[in-house]
Amino acid sequence: MTIDEPANAGDASSPEQSAERRVITAEPPSGSAAVASPEPAAPSAVAQELPLGPLSPDDMRCPTCGRIQSEGIVCEEDGALLVQAAAIVLRDRPELGPCPDCQADLSKREATGTCRKCGADWTLPRRDRVEIELGPDLAAVSDRCSAATHPVNQDAVWIWRGEARGQPYVVIGLGDGVSNAQRSQFASALAVLHTGLGVVRALEAGRTDVSALLRDAILDASLRVRKLPYDPDAVGAGGRRMSPPATTLVVAILRGDALDELTFGCIGDSRGYAGGPEGLTQRTSDDSWLRKLMDEGKSEGEALADPRAHAITRWVGSSSDAPEVPPFEASVTSFILPAGGSVLLCSDGVWGYLPHDEALNEVVLPMLAEDASALAICRRLIDHAIEIDGGSDNASAVLFRRRTTA
Repeated sequence: MTIDEPANAGDASSPEQSAERRVITAEPPSGSAAVASPEPAAPSAVAQELPLGPLSPDDMRCPTCGRIQSEGIVCEEDGALLVQAAAIVLRDRPELGPCPDCQADLSKREATGTCRKCGADWTLPRRDRVEIELGPDLAAVSDRCSAATHPVNQDAVWIWRGEARGQPYVVIGLGDGVSNAQRSQFASALAVLHTGLGVVRALEAGRTDVSALLRDAILDASLRVRKLPYDPDAVGAGGRRMSPPATTLVVAILRGDALDELTFGCIGDSRGYAGGPEGLTQRTSDDSWLRKLMDEGKSEGEALADPRAHAITRWVGSSSDAPEVPPFEASVTSFILPAGGSVLLCSDGVWGYLPHDEALNEVVLPMLAEDASALAICRRLIDHAIEIDGGSDNASAVLFRRRTTA
């Protein structure tokens, strides 16, 4: 998948989109039963050598367990990358050898054995598959899949449940980093983390304008992704110029006493599905050249034959030659989720093997009928991609099941 740059953005660098799996279940400001609320730590020792100033406690918060630590960019508790701290600490410095994951020749090995550019662990096995579960009705799975085509995992997933002003809510998100963009694993992680946290903070502050608060959170995340450092002259495989950090993003919010008020926000071609026990239907629209051609009247076969078919037309991040172009605005839609319904987010590493609703439901519906857990269904979707051809792309899925009855 490639990016189709806007006409006023100059030459398109056509970064190819892939996926990184990094779990992000960050703690909302008011805390939650799922994550302990640690005391703020002292500013990072690493920050003393940087011109950017000291890192805040939020910068040093682990996105997986919520722990705040005083130094380093890898959580001492569970080994997860401290996304915000790592993004700030990125420095272009000579290095003893290329990173085994991103092959960066300007990365630096931390004392802990991690790459400062991509966060890869130089000494321990990579966390190529991540599974998280917040009860039988809410889970996410992400897998790097093919090492041959994807040496790093560029997808990110985020799940959270809480209560605001006495009303329950669930927030789920997924980002699919652009593989021919620089530091796309940071782009996807920052996008889902800050969108999710922005939504949680807004809900806990009492906001009820869900569509507006979701747009605000996605815009804030987009601006953060644009601040990621990158080399404007970097080139990738085949001498093709690499774009600034970029990612797709799809987020779903469920609110209401029955968690039936559903709102999607989407940029790019990661998909959101929803439906009742009779099956799931795609509820988001792909921001892709393929979709554009089909909307113009071409058949799916004709559109797929176009060399731009797998290009995305909107994304989170900057355009290669036009960083001044405003961020794309998210498409936001709302629905009522029926009793017994489900909400699914997935990257193209999943839906690419199940491109139509009918094919997806052939995999999902039997498991829903058997009352399988959300985690089991996510696992099956990822494994389906791997079984076909080894998984030529990173694959991620997030699922929420509304188990209440009407």
